[in-house]
Amino acid sequence: MDTILILLVMGIVFLGSLMRAVFGFGDSIVSMPLLALLPISFSTSVSLIGLVGFTVAILTVLSGWKDVDRPVLLHLSLATLVGIPFGLSLVKFAPKIWTTSLLSVFLILYGVYSLASPNFKQSKISKHLQRSIKSVPFGFASGMLGSAYNMNGIPIVVYGTMR
Repeated sequence: MDTILILLVMGIVFLGSLMRAVFGFGDSIVSMPLLALLPISFSTSVSLIGLVGFTVAILTVLSGWKDVDRPVLLHLSLATLVGIPFGLSLVKFAPKIWTTSLLSVFLILYGVYSLASPNFKQSKISKHLQRSIKSVPFGFASGMLGSAYNMNGIPIVVYGTMR
């Protein structure tokens, strides 16, 4: 591998990790498109960002363990584990245009909802999501998107924002 390519990969991984450390998510949203511009295979990029993201997530959880809502973390983690095989099946069998279109429509709808909804609706949703079992669909979506595209942070951020 060329030295410049190694430095570019390191810089991209650093930028993604910095994004995750500052905002709590976003490493794959930043890193994956940038790595796609380099002459690196997609599977190598996914594996690298998955490993780095997992490492940063473990360090973040360990550093803030006293502030973690443990029942929510348990439900999110278990649902994520269940969602992983579905995400792998999605990559193997579903057309990429269908899955990326579905993800983009979901993000656009959530963005429009966030901009257009009054605060009282948000407080009703927040009260509805206070029970930790309500995090299960978000954990499932996180596992599915994480195993398929390393985009596991999006459903968790949506859940956290709505909660």
